[in-house]
Amino acid sequence: MRNLTIIFFLLSTIINAQEFKRLPSESAEDFVKRNIPKSETTALEVSGNVLETKFWDNKTETIICFYIGADINNNKINHYYLLGYIYIPTKPNVYKRVIINDTGLPFVNEPIKVESIFFANCDRNDTNKELGILFSHKIDDESEAEGTYYFTHFYDNINFNSPPKKLTEIMTFKEIFYELEGRFDDGDFKTAKFKTASEIKNALKCLGY
Repeated sequence: MRNLTIIFFLLSTIINAQEFKRLPSESAEDFVKRNIPKSETTALEVSGNVLETKFWDNKTETIICFYIGADINNNKINHYYLLGYIYIPTKPNVYKRVIINDTGLPFVNEPIKVESIFFANCDRNDTNKELGILFSHKIDDESEAEGTYYFTHFYDNINFNSPPKKLTEIMTFKEIFYELEGRFDDGDFKTAKFKTASEIKNALKCLGY
């Protein structure tokens, strides 16, 4: 198979509908670090920047973050992976933690990087915006490919008054926004067309969204 396949695997634990209290004047970064979900997963630390935004529904100040987790067997770490969560306020300074999905993105050669978190409509059933996350990861496999893969996942909009346990992924665009910028084993160099949120939004508009 020419393209590297990102293998998703189910976590062995269930995410509980817990509530998390934010301390007075606590930053989003400190709040997320203090609530690393070690009891629910094997998450180890916060990965990259923490985003606090109300752009999804233009009124609810949500916190979106990613944790680095580890697949551990016989007290040995087999590999690391990336887990995403969104903290949604249910009352003042109290949040519900919603898992972005119930799978982990395993690191392949290099850590997976979150390039962009954005909001765009990609569902013809409504006019609400969905959550889009653009990821990248480097690959250097002489037998398969060399370069950087870019891939985008979309998640359906939610009822902020009654947040779900996990977001629902929209699968429609998984193959469209999955590209290598680099060389395949045949030596041909490919340039990725969708490496930024604006490029992806423009492509969605061209598709009629």
